[in-house]
Amino acid sequence: MSVLSICFVVTSFFLGYSQGATQADLEQVKQLERQFNTALLKKDDVQLASLLADDIVHIGFEGKSAGKAEYMVFFKLSAWQYKSMSRQRCPLSSLERPRL
Repeated sequence: MSVLSICFVVTSFFLGYSQGATQADLEQVKQLERQFNTALLKKDDVQLASLLADDIVHIGFEGKSAGKAEYMVFFKLSAWQYKSMSRQRCPLSSLERPRL
């Protein structure tokens, strides 16, 4: 679920602090979010794997970390069940401007 949270944080960042982002940038982030959510809901491991960076580090709620291969194993085993997605605005605060 942390990957999804990261996606929401990135989206929130662009929606809330769009001084440097163009409308095309915003649309690209929204499109990637839609693709990511669709892959989760349809259990499309090929699509999800294509969206995740090879060097991603997933940190779960328990504090355990997993690389992309480990994350994909859990996903393919249906360790997590995604039944629906809803968009919510979450406040984002930072001591300095986040770098993407």
